[in-house]
Amino acid sequence: DPLGSHVITWIEGNQGGSDFALCDPADAKSVNCAWGVGDGQRTLNFWAHSSKGDTSEMSSVGLSVDSTNPTGSLTVSETPNAAGWYRGATVTANGSDSLSGVAGRWVQVNGGAQQAGPVSLYTSGIYTVNGVVRDNAGNQIATAPMTLNVDTVAPIVTVIPDRAPDGGSW
Repeated sequence: DPLGSHVITWIEGNQGGSDFALCDPADAKSVNCAWGVGDGQRTLNFWAHSSKGDTSEMSSVGLSVDSTNPTGSLTVSETPNAAGWYRGATVTANGSDSLSGVAGRWVQVNGGAQQAGPVSLYTSGIYTVNGVVRDNAGNQIATAPMTLNVDTVAPIVTVIPDRAPDGGSW
């Protein structure tokens, strides 16, 4: 803390390499600095220089930064038939995050609530499915929507002869 008419002339820092100027506060008695930091975990050591010619004691702050979205995708447990229909399927949201890790994965069906874990679709219908993945820093990504056509009802076959029996049941 500068004494009397002395002011902070600049703030210097180091994050494991060479020293660098964090900010030039324009000769103020109290300073707030903004410092751009990239993704990852690091420690910033910093100290102030005064117009008196001295420096403050070094302080340190640990930083964990993750500004990158996780990756996300959907997996369907079954394969559709040639016409693109499923007899039923289980849909899972998958994701990864190399910095802070994945906090959760959710599946959303037809715009409804997000559901954790795999979602089973074994009722006939046409479903629009999305996945959502969130990392531990709060970054989130939604997958592209996927349409699943599900038909769980077997076809009914009825045979209708083209004429009545000739005699008896023949």
